Amino acid sequence: MFRNLNTIILTILFLFQVNLYFSCTNATEELLVQKEESGILAGFWVRKIPESATVTAGYGKITNLRDSDIGIKEIRAEGFDTVEWHTSFLEDGIARMRKVDFPIPLPSGKEILLDKGGSHLMLIGKKKEISETLRIQFALSNGETLVWDAVVK
Repeated sequence: MFRNLNTIILTILFLFQVNLYFSCTNATEELLVQKEESGILAGFWVRKIPESATVTAGYGKITNLRDSDIGIKEIRAEGFDTVEWHTSFLEDGIARMRKVDFPIPLPSGKEILLDKGGSHLMLIGKKKEISETLRIQFALSNGETLVWDAVVK
């Protein structure tokens, strides 16, 4: 009986991992650049999910046009408990995803691409249904908070 239960649990975990891998590694989609605020240029989109799902991924790009380096201390998304920065990679033929701790460095003049199969945002703990856009807030190391609306698609 326990052997069957272990097999079921392992199968569920495997299917979850496969689902995460394919949701984070499809072909690159065109990224939207929405607006420039305080020398930071960014645009984001979030994967649309079914009502029963509580986790989704966010993609986009963020560019530091300032003359100085800055760090991203925290990210929040309207309607979600937590936003984590993750990176996906293949290790020994197995898809893996690893959380990256804040602060995330954003060097002067550099762009960070958040794309499937690489760095991306994981929005965890959906508290309400999301509409066509989702407000995302970035808390920076200098105390600023920048806000962008991500397209949900």
